[in-house]
Amino acid sequence: MNLFAQNVINKPLKLFKSYLNDWSISYDILEDNKAGAICIASNEEKSVYKALGFSYNMFDTENAQLVALRGCKEMKKKQILSSCSCEIIIVNNRIIGDE
Repeated sequence: MNLFAQNVINKPLKLFKSYLNDWSISYDILEDNKAGAICIASNEEKSVYKALGFSYNMFDTENAQLVALRGCKEMKKKQILSSCSCEIIIVNNRIIGDE
């Protein structure tokens, strides 16, 4: 993976974890079957991540992803965001897009 692609993947993840830390939540120590989602704008230059969702200690990773996406979409509605799309960025400790 080239440096640009790595930065595009890592920026949302760093912000996601930073926002959770603002609420005294450390994603890294949450129990497995966890997932994280963030609202990603189609125009990366103007992207502001204001909606996110996460889950942990779920029955399986599929349910973890559904719950994380649902949380992101609910936060997106409350923030009245239309220029972004909620996407899963991490499942357990595997970064999505870093395959």
